[in-house]
Amino acid sequence: MLTPEADARVEAANPNTNYGNASTLIIDGDPQRESYVRFNVQCVGTIQQATLRLFASNGTTKAPRSARGS
Repeated sequence: MLTPEADARVEAANPNTNYGNASTLIIDGDPQRESYVRFNVQCVGTIQQATLRLFASNGTTKAPRSARGS
C-alpha cells in the first residue's frame, strides 16, 4: 500500500488562495474546483495495475457517478 506524498485543491473562483492547510479535499462535480493527490511510485518497480479508493465523509446529492478504472 502506498500513501500519498502530496495533495492539493484548486478553485477557479479563488485563484490566489492556498488551501495547503486544509484537512479535506473537495470534489463536488464542479468543473471549476479540482483536487489532486500525488504518489511517489518510482521505488515500487513495475506497476501492472492500480486501484484508488476515495471515500466521502458526508453525503451529497451531487456525487460523481461510480467509475472503475485501472
